[in-house]
Amino acid sequence: AKSNATHSNAQTFFILGINEILRKKPSKALKYFERSEAVVKDDDFSKDRAIFWQYLVSKKKKTLERLSQSPALNLYS
Repeated sequence: AKSNATHSNAQTFFILGINEILRKKPSKALKYFERSEAVVKDDDFSKDRAIFWQYLVSKKKKTLERLSQSPALNLYS
């Protein structure tokens, strides 16, 4: 099943990203994790989770540094 979700919530985009990881499509997963972060409103945990998974997929140090700037104290920051 192919999803072309553009209007969705952070949780949905996150799950779609995980699905792409399972399908061995990291570049598609990264796009969903970026979308998940972009649509988060007032939820540091979901935002940090999306950034953390962006890092896991991309291995970009800048992404990890951005995560370390989170004001929240949680599993991901």
